[in-house]
Amino acid sequence: MAAPLLTGCIEEVTPTRGILQTQLDGNKNALEALVWAVPGHMNKYGTLLGDHWDIGYGGLMIIRDLQTADYVHSSLGANYDHFWQWEEVSGMGQDYLVQQFCWNWSYNHILAINKIISTIDPATEDPDERMMLASAYGWRAWTYLDLGRYYEALPTDGYALDELVVGLTVPIVDENSTEETFRKNPRASHEDLVKFILGDLDKAVAYFEDASATPEGKMLPDLGVVYGLYARTYLWDASFQDEIKQDAAAAAAGYADAKKYAE
Repeated sequence: MAAPLLTGCIEEVTPTRGILQTQLDGNKNALEALVWAVPGHMNKYGTLLGDHWDIGYGGLMIIRDLQTADYVHSSLGANYDHFWQWEEVSGMGQDYLVQQFCWNWSYNHILAINKIISTIDPATEDPDERMMLASAYGWRAWTYLDLGRYYEALPTDGYALDELVVGLTVPIVDENSTEETFRKNPRASHEDLVKFILGDLDKAVAYFEDASATPEGKMLPDLGVVYGLYARTYLWDASFQDEIKQDAAAAAAGYADAKKYAE
């Protein structure tokens, strides 16, 4: 399986639009290019067909603001509202292109991150590689937290869900996933995804604390970002325990953990 050669301010090291695992193995330049391409993917245009809303993570942010009414867009009769389907909740089914954008962008992001993790020896003593691993685990935790909160099945004031469906999030794909597991990979429960995200954050902290190299600038996640992701993850879980499970004790513990990492 090839990871997409994502758009970024990097020197291309292969003459293709993708990077194969055989090209990554033992090629530090190719690995470094992929590491720096991940933040470049945030601005990736053309995940699907290049529609005006297909502009990377910025497009996803606009979509969510429109869906939650945090942002109101008026075309003023100019017919320039390229996000109208999300505003009107039109064409949101599994057979429609618009919703595929959110899914495909996120899992392309995860694919590249998984390639980074699978390429580096977890026992490496190279400070740059340990920093790359730490950042990759931070990236993956952020991406799954984002996906989980977006796709999690929750009841609304006007729509009740079967108890078997409540809390289902997204399939978990990691560096050890195979074609066989892809074929039967159901949506993870809220609890399982939270556990997976926290596991990635624990690994990120371990690699950051044991690495003499740190990310330069603000393009890659650093230790501060990881602590912020702990806070967001615990806050998400505490809200679920409070509002859905109605478990006051678990919610209080989660809110306390979120506060600890936020301070």
